[in-house]
Amino acid sequence: MMWLLTVVSFLWAVEGHEAVAATPALVADVNVITSPGAEFADSRRFWQGIPSIERTRGGRLVVAWYSGGLAEGSIENYCLLSVSDDLNRTWSPPVLVVQGKQGVRTGEPLPWLDPGGRLWLFWNEIHPDKARRGTWAIRCDSPDVPIAQLHWTEPQFVGGGIVLGKPLVSRSGAWLAPLDVRNDSPLASQIGKNMAGVSVSTDQGVSWTWRGGWRLADDVNDFDEHCIVERGDGSLWAVLRVKAGLLQSTSSDEGRTWSDPIPFLTGTRTRAHLRRLNSGRLLLLYHDGPAHPGKSGVSYRREALTAFLSNDEGKTWPKKLLLDPRNRVSYPDATQTPDGRIFVTYDYSRYNTGCKEVLATSFTEDDILQNRPLPTPTLINRATGYGNVQEIGSGDEDKMREKVNKQLLDAPAQPAGKSGAPHSTDNPTNPSRP
Repeated sequence: MMWLLTVVSFLWAVEGHEAVAATPALVADVNVITSPGAEFADSRRFWQGIPSIERTRGGRLVVAWYSGGLAEGSIENYCLLSVSDDLNRTWSPPVLVVQGKQGVRTGEPLPWLDPGGRLWLFWNEIHPDKARRGTWAIRCDSPDVPIAQLHWTEPQFVGGGIVLGKPLVSRSGAWLAPLDVRNDSPLASQIGKNMAGVSVSTDQGVSWTWRGGWRLADDVNDFDEHCIVERGDGSLWAVLRVKAGLLQSTSSDEGRTWSDPIPFLTGTRTRAHLRRLNSGRLLLLYHDGPAHPGKSGVSYRREALTAFLSNDEGKTWPKKLLLDPRNRVSYPDATQTPDGRIFVTYDYSRYNTGCKEVLATSFTEDDILQNRPLPTPTLINRATGYGNVQEIGSGDEDKMREKVNKQLLDAPAQPAGKSGAPHSTDNPTNPSRP
């Protein structure tokens, strides 16, 4: 089933200022496809990655990621979602696709369960109309019903930026969504460029407004992709991605003002994941690989994905557990069950033939404390199509598209998620998300 979804109107505002009305009637310009066809089969996808995970109250695990086109950033990108009803032992083929209409890109999906048990799916949309560029969301109010009965609301606008860290519900009840503001959005024209911080909802997600954030210099700024936790004293602590690793910033007024970001960890350019666990400890997912010398100095790779544990509000991280030692493992995201089990998703080798995997693993805090080795991660999905920017090689994009189109015509159609390709752990060099 395919739905063409529209939004009658939307309003975005800067908190403390008069609300700024956008176009009176906005079309979300996406198709929400609840029965993905053969065009979304594993064999029709040439790369994939950037997954995020959530758990419903009934125990269903949900992972969303994106693919489509020749690479990340392609106008043909679209979002996919799969579920597991047996605690990560098996995963469904994609049961949902959010695809932009012609000329509209969707990507960076993030599932999140709100305090009422409703499942949200956020995504970033690139639209020819700059007023529509930013994060949109749909919601499933009964996410534990049989897959065929899942119903999603019409999309709504969240903010002129990217949300790639889970929203935080503060002790006051406000919902704070980490928002990396797009420099080409109308919001940036009000608050300035290179801004990131939080968008807030005080009405359970009906509306969202920009609350406050920080600004980074051009030589430091990257995709912030920040995560936020609330500390014991009520302050907020954000960990954000920059070119040299991770920075940190704090807020003592629920996100209205933030300290200038300062260094947190030196490492590779990639998203980290930060969350508070049921026990009160903090969990950080990031990379623990060595510095590699090169002609222009040392560099870090997306290798040795590791879980770090802190018992002092992030001041020290004495316990850690290696999740995956390989190079080109990245973009971890986590959720936790009421009994304490932690589920983590991440991608492996987005562009390399035989890889292109979305994976999941699970462990407990005690596994970290005892440094217990983990079993092989569960394969959620592997793309098996040939034709991304690395496999085709650099050159004229029209020629690359021609080769991809030929590959599409030659590839046998298969149901989504049913490629049956052999597993490979080879380790060639791979282009990473910038």
